[in-house]
Amino acid sequence: MKAFVVIILSYLGLSTHELVYGQQAVHIQAHEHGSGILRTRSGECFVITPAHVVQDMNKPFSIWGPRSVLSTGELVELYPYDLAIVRIIAGGEQYCTDWQIDVNYENILTGSVDGFLDIAQLNGIVKSMKVFLLEKDNIRIVIRPYFPKEQISKGMSGSSLYTIVNGKKVFLGMLQAIENPETGIILKANVMESILSNFFDVTNTRRKVEVAVITVKESSMNGFELAEKASEILSKQYVNYSFVPYEKGKLNSTKPVCEISEFTENDPENRANGQIHKYKTHVTLTVKHNGQVISRETLDGSGTDYSKENAQTLSIIRTLELTEKLKFSKR
Repeated sequence: MKAFVVIILSYLGLSTHELVYGQQAVHIQAHEHGSGILRTRSGECFVITPAHVVQDMNKPFSIWGPRSVLSTGELVELYPYDLAIVRIIAGGEQYCTDWQIDVNYENILTGSVDGFLDIAQLNGIVKSMKVFLLEKDNIRIVIRPYFPKEQISKGMSGSSLYTIVNGKKVFLGMLQAIENPETGIILKANVMESILSNFFDVTNTRRKVEVAVITVKESSMNGFELAEKASEILSKQYVNYSFVPYEKGKLNSTKPVCEISEFTENDPENRANGQIHKYKTHVTLTVKHNGQVISRETLDGSGTDYSKENAQTLSIIRTLELTEKLKFSKR
């Protein structure tokens, strides 16, 4: 069986080592079934996929990666040319890396007459289909299967097109539409890079924002302690972080907002007098812009003793407003 696998890989121009690479393919179960490719940003893992695969999804959905690793994803944002970004929010860890398209992309594409599609299956296994490159323009590539018995079918959207240059895989684009079983439409990789450049920080930077805190009881020590913990989390992602007072009634909902939500659960460990309990407080910070989730962090505040009254006052901090539009600044 091993010899058979090596023969197939050699025919495609791959080696077993080449199966792990920057644009790792995954399978998505959402509005439709489809594929996508992983890419990291600021330590988080994202999936690039056609918008029609995940559009109208208002709840998490399944993402299958290599070795049948199952993760949960949520839609972050939709883009022109039927592109979407999905964030992996839970489940198994996927092979997520940063990558760029080849600097000689246009020359490589011009000289390529064939390639292959990487199609992620439901179990995460990636199947390759050899294809001809029939037409190329400034935006798209038209392909058809190399072997007459093979077809491009529904569920393959998001599959990645590659060619081989000097024994290495070069990413050419993503399958977005199927005209018929013999013809597929690929969005070129350089077009994808241009569209998504504002989301993926290719210069390794962090967001520059100013943060304001909404409080109800400014005198609550517990509230300020919680705010400091929130500040610690946010400062990992944002440069020029500032912690400034917020004047009640001036929240601009059109700007990016960081919502702090927390729930407090009773630990059944009672004090001797039976009046004071130990409470565990869990805090989640969710950054949203125009209703789309940008990032999410979770803080486990367990291990601190609170009276029931003080535990309830932890809810004084509700929202962090990002008072500038998201922009990028070098570290």
